[in-house]
Amino acid sequence: MSTIESLATKTPLRTPARFLIGENAPILLIIALHGAAVLAVRDWIGYDGLAHPLYFQQWTKLYLVMCPILMIAGILFMIVHRTNDWHERRLLLQQATSTNRIATFTSGLVLLMALMLFMGSFTTFKTMMPTLRGGFLYDRAQADWDAWLHFGHEPWTLMQGWLASDWIRQAIEFNYNVVWFLVCFLPLFWIAVSPRASAIRTRYFACFTLGWIVIGNMLALAWISAGPAFYHHVTGDMERFAGLLAFIAQGEGSAHSAARFQDYLWSTYTRGDMAFGTGISAFPSMHVGLAALNAVFLFDYSRRLGAIAFAYLGLVLASSVYLGWHYAIDGYVSILVVVALHLALKGIEGRSSRIKAS
Repeated sequence: MSTIESLATKTPLRTPARFLIGENAPILLIIALHGAAVLAVRDWIGYDGLAHPLYFQQWTKLYLVMCPILMIAGILFMIVHRTNDWHERRLLLQQATSTNRIATFTSGLVLLMALMLFMGSFTTFKTMMPTLRGGFLYDRAQADWDAWLHFGHEPWTLMQGWLASDWIRQAIEFNYNVVWFLVCFLPLFWIAVSPRASAIRTRYFACFTLGWIVIGNMLALAWISAGPAFYHHVTGDMERFAGLLAFIAQGEGSAHSAARFQDYLWSTYTRGDMAFGTGISAFPSMHVGLAALNAVFLFDYSRRLGAIAFAYLGLVLASSVYLGWHYAIDGYVSILVVVALHLALKGIEGRSSRIKAS
């Protein structure tokens, strides 16, 4: 029997129900508990907004249409280029459409759709946070901590001297708005639907969901702040970040302008509107947190890829300060939380494996 034939016949039989109920259950439980808590808080304060419908079109288009099409095209491309023998191609296609693969794919899509609801709950809570706390309370203190930690300097001033050019700003804006999204959200599909990712699936999605909850909801609510771009709005101090805002405003006409998006966020906040990706929160940084999540998992898989991912994490952290979205401490705290979550979940996973083996 050829290697291809053995691959096609040795795939273990698994059902979608087993994946959905067994392996996805912890993540679905986290999503359900978080959603129920958000709805309870929403009813308690009498908040009218609900962000869940905002994610339906974009999320389903990405994960139910675009990503599956790309995956199918990739599978067919690999089959055609791996062998010229039609019998072997048939066996490879049989392997790609095996019960195991279909079960994994089906339950992965279910998990991704559950995450759509999770992101709706997250955004709903994020938009409620200023109401819950009576505004943005900690910008002045966090800006002071930032300056103290960097030896009396505002971190953004340390980059402006040698990065203050239009093309650098535009490149950083493109990375922050477009590349970051692809790097942080496309892997979700592969990890959800690929059998090769089964060893890390539960831990990755547990870290993903708990990261959004701990960083983006709990800590963000406890020490609520708006960030340097909105510092003048929430403190009345027009001078402290005036130089940074003037520099960012120079790119207002560019395709991925940070200044234009910041104006949009503030206007939706002041009007009380809710839209896809809205809500203002600086501390800690989810942009940095998601980059850190991928970095720690890639480092476990490959030290070389991990080093590249950590370099990219450094770029995202610096960019968040450079574009006025965050204080530097927002990124530092996010990295610490993600590493702590990753190590804790890895430890729990290891203990569970040892118990099952004994």
